[in-house]
Amino acid sequence: MKISDLSPEARVWIYQSDRILSESEKVLILERTNRFLDQWSAHGDRLKASAGLYYNTFLVISVEETEIEASGCSIDKSVEFVRQLERDLNINLLNREIVAFLNNDAIRLEPLNLIKDQIKAGKINKENIIFNNLVTTRREMDTNWKIPLKESWLKKYLPLH
Repeated sequence: MKISDLSPEARVWIYQSDRILSESEKVLILERTNRFLDQWSAHGDRLKASAGLYYNTFLVISVEETEIEASGCSIDKSVEFVRQLERDLNINLLNREIVAFLNNDAIRLEPLNLIKDQIKAGKINKENIIFNNLVTTRREMDTNWKIPLKESWLKKYLPLH
């Protein structure tokens, strides 16, 4: 099952890598994630979940909660699973200090502490597409995951003219 097969209200978690993933890493991540999802449960009931890798950078896990909601314990298990992936592959999927931009269908990763200077230098502008990894549903992912910088929280760094 693909994430797109889940309802628009399916819950999503987006984990952004701190670097572009290799083909072998992508295969390994998807294999392990699918194995995890096959046994992922809340209070003994199997969750209807799916995962995908996007732009060689984002691991997205989604769960349909119309029948069974993900519990705190099940969410904790998914985060521990992601932490194990980080350790095994020497990547960081939980670092919120890196901003991903879409540039001609390629991903550009920039440390948050350099964004203001990149904007001042004209290397990043208000029209650049960034990824809003705080979306919480598949509908939001479809409509509000990729947004212009001017519509994101980063707009505070734009010049006022």
